[in-house]
Amino acid sequence: MAEKLTDSNWTAFTKKLKLELDDGALIKALAKADKTDIAKPEPRLDALEDLIELIKKQVIALAKRKKELGDKVFGEVKDKLYALLEVAEEQLKLAETATAAAKAEASSDEEEDTPILLTRKMVPLVRELRKGGVTMHALICTAGKNTALLIMRRPIAPARRKLLAEAVDAKGGAKYIAAECMLEDKVLTFIVQSQAAGLAKRLRQALLDQTELRLKVKVRGDDGEDADGEEEGAEQDVPGDAPDIPQAPPLPPGDGPDPALAFKARLEALMPKLKSAHPSAEAARLKAGEAGALSRKREWDAATRLLDEAEALLAEPDSSEPPAPSTKPTIAPAIVYTQTRLAWGATRKKIQGELQKLEKAILDAYKDHTVLPEVAKGVRKLDQVLEVFDESLNDALDAALNSADPAVKKRHHDEARDIIAKYQGFLKSDAIVQELDANPFVPIAVQSTLSSTLAVLASKIG
Repeated sequence: MAEKLTDSNWTAFTKKLKLELDDGALIKALAKADKTDIAKPEPRLDALEDLIELIKKQVIALAKRKKELGDKVFGEVKDKLYALLEVAEEQLKLAETATAAAKAEASSDEEEDTPILLTRKMVPLVRELRKGGVTMHALICTAGKNTALLIMRRPIAPARRKLLAEAVDAKGGAKYIAAECMLEDKVLTFIVQSQAAGLAKRLRQALLDQTELRLKVKVRGDDGEDADGEEEGAEQDVPGDAPDIPQAPPLPPGDGPDPALAFKARLEALMPKLKSAHPSAEAARLKAGEAGALSRKREWDAATRLLDEAEALLAEPDSSEPPAPSTKPTIAPAIVYTQTRLAWGATRKKIQGELQKLEKAILDAYKDHTVLPEVAKGVRKLDQVLEVFDESLNDALDAALNSADPAVKKRHHDEARDIIAKYQGFLKSDAIVQELDANPFVPIAVQSTLSSTLAVLASKIG
């Protein structure tokens, strides 16, 4: 049963164990989180963030009293705090999702008639579509040789036709086509109740003009399918690829340093890392791509900030390269061991859920086949993944956290570092793990989640 994030739950627990803790701030935070309304995600988000921080501080304070409390009581209180933390972090993710959805809906309403809906606001929607598993609404407007496209999560009101008509300069009349948009076989697909012939090329060009993303496009209509974007030599500038270097016109003489040249120089210097196998390269490429789009509109301040964020991502340690010799002692502050333990626990739980999802999908796919018993036996191999990525790391981190003797702490710290290295080695060499994310049954993120988490943990336990 999941823990309840209430002050009464915590105080009843401490009273039962006859504990005297400095937990006044934690009790207030639990009460505040309990009183927040799920329908009002932003105040709940703030309350949960404060609560998570206080739970972590309570874990650290508890470790200092282990000898005083005794192993049994210490273990019970620690497990209680970790259980509360797990629930709080799950609730935080829900609040973050609800907050983002509320902001997106509000933003959509506020910008009903602004051209930005056809450009910058469409970029994240296209990226979301490219991930698959989602369907959105689209409205296509054609006038002569011109085409404009609007993609939105919600049904598109007829009033928005004016925005599209202005975009295509429809002085002599325009044609509007409603569509649904989704990802099919890694191709952005539009389903229309009209003729599809010739429409894919128009949409591909409209997407390039409006979002600066070069995508493969397919249209399915009353007359069959029409596809565009697979011609020989076509450059696939999809989200996550390294961006083109912008060729913005320079400023007139006398206006000081040319921001276009400065931006171009920074982006050129960043390109090798953007194309590298760095674990944060994909996220950095997205930032750089957005920066390139803003630079073409001469929005230099915003573009420069995004380049700063991309550089910061690429400055993080790359676990694929041998770590540089460290001059730091092989022990860490208590908070590092606590944060690392929590991160690994959350990752194992996520991986377990992903593997269960894959197992169910495989069994569902073969439920009417005579080979089902053999398949059921075969999927048991998935359990071996969690057997390798086990609890030994958390045990070593707990021992390092609770050791008062520096020599003992160092030994457990080194043990945790070696376990992380062992996990990373298995991740790179095991054929089963390597193929999990690309399975044909259901989209999951096992290998990618483990890779990114272990890279971060390796940087903390150096």
